[in-house]
Amino acid sequence: MSDDFSYLDTYLALKYGITLDQTTTTNYILPEVGTVRSAASAGSYDHDIAGIGRNDASTLNQKKSQSVNNANDIIVEFTGTFANDKVLTR
Repeated sequence: MSDDFSYLDTYLALKYGITLDQTTTTNYILPEVGTVRSAASAGSYDHDIAGIGRNDASTLNQKKSQSVNNANDIIVEFTGTFANDKVLTR
């Protein structure tokens, strides 16, 4: 998969709380940041992903997130101001 598609997949996954298909180990990556969530280091925690952060290169400014897979899962929210290229995932 090209980096452009990987960036888009990661952007949409973080924006909408969608877990990337892990049939083939897939990292979450953003432009100018690189890997924001490594599939290899996630171990068995590779589903129900939620992420917040800011990445100017992809216009991501996500302050609130929840996995779409479970409406009863936690909501991650940040009320401050993110610096560019700061991303947190759960």
